[in-house]
Amino acid sequence: MWTRDKENTTPLTESAVAALVMLEAQLQNEPLKQYVVYQPGDLLLIKNQRLLHSREGF
Repeated sequence: MWTRDKENTTPLTESAVAALVMLEAQLQNEPLKQYVVYQPGDLLLIKNQRLLHSREGF
């Protein structure tokens, strides 16, 4: 599940629009996704500048 804040992410050029469309298509590509199920008490530390992530519910 990938979402972006479309109200605050505005491509400035036509090539930026095309790149964003291509990126969104790849992010929906199931073989590229990794799902991890965490248990209560698990801890995950990430550097937001290095990892694209999303979540489904709690």
